Order: sequence, then C-alpha cells, then structure tokens
Amino acid sequence: MSRYRVRIALPTLLFLGLVLAPTAPSVAQVPGGRPGEQLSRFKAGLARVRAEAMVAISRQLAQWQDDWTNDDAGALAGQYADSAHIQLVPGGPMIEGKKAIEVTYRDMLARVGSMGLQIRDFDAGENLAFVLGDYRYNDAAGRTERGTFVMSLRRLSHDRWRIHTQLFAPATGDTATGDTATDGG
Repeated sequence: MSRYRVRIALPTLLFLGLVLAPTAPSVAQVPGGRPGEQLSRFKAGLARVRAEAMVAISRQLAQWQDDWTNDDAGALAGQYADSAHIQLVPGGPMIEGKKAIEVTYRDMLARVGSMGLQIRDFDAGENLAFVLGDYRYNDAAGRTERGTFVMSLRRLSHDRWRIHTQLFAPATGDTATGDTATDGG
C-alpha cells in the first residue's frame, strides 16, 4: 500500500469507527461514588472555606476598628501585607508598603475620630478574599463622614489574613455627611 492510501485510509477508518460504533447512554461517573458526589463535596467545602474566612475577616475588621479607636498606627499597619497598597480617595495618592501606610495612619489618627466599618458583600476562596463595605467616621469638626471601602486580603495561615489592597471612597452629595446627633454617634 502506498503512503498516499495510508494517509487517507487511517482518517477514514477512524471516522467510520466513530459513526458506526454502538451508542450507549453515557452517565458521568465520579470515581468513588455516585454521579455528582464530588461536586456536592466541593460545594460544601467551598461554603465551609467562605464561612471560616468570613468569621476570621470579620474579627480582623473589628480589631482594625479597635486599633483605629486606640490610635495605634503600628497595630493598624500590622494588618497589612508588606507590599500592600491603599488609596484613601479616588484620584488621591496611592500609598504603597506597610511602613508608608503606618505613617499615613499615624497622621490621620490625630485628625479623625472613631471609625466604623460594616461589610456589605464578601467573597473568599482558599487564599484570597474580597470585601465591599461602608465606613463612617467623625472628623475634627464633629461631622460624620461616610463612604465605601473595597479591599482584597490574602491568607497567610488558617486564621491569619493580611490586607493586600484597599480603597476608601467618600460618599457624594447629601449622603456624604450627617449630623452626629441623628446618626447615633
């Protein structure tokens, strides 16, 4: 048989084998169990990872608020990764690195009162989490300033997360400031 015939015959035989092969209903089998069993276990595991991350990060944000209230810029900076980036207002300077973040917060703590954070949305995987939330603080004049924050965190160990990026964006319009007497503090 010549090379030319072999080149044509082999693809033809493969095609005919596929077309003429008996078809049986195929059921996806997962090794070690029923169809879809591993997917169910994966979803349950992911839900557990998210829940554990949410608890750990909620505790961390509560500690962040306490550190802010206690004017402890060093403890605040300790919650950030060495290569962290924060931006305090859209278009404002990008503050890079844990040391620069500590200096920035040390300056801010002298001018800003207590800070409150509230999580609005959250997602996490095994080692990366994203948080969207609202913040509120009292400025030196006693006005309440509000806005939105977004952050990404990376897991260092089981319960230990570090802030990697963070953006604070003030609210605009009538929602930007409020009277502390009507805001409850």
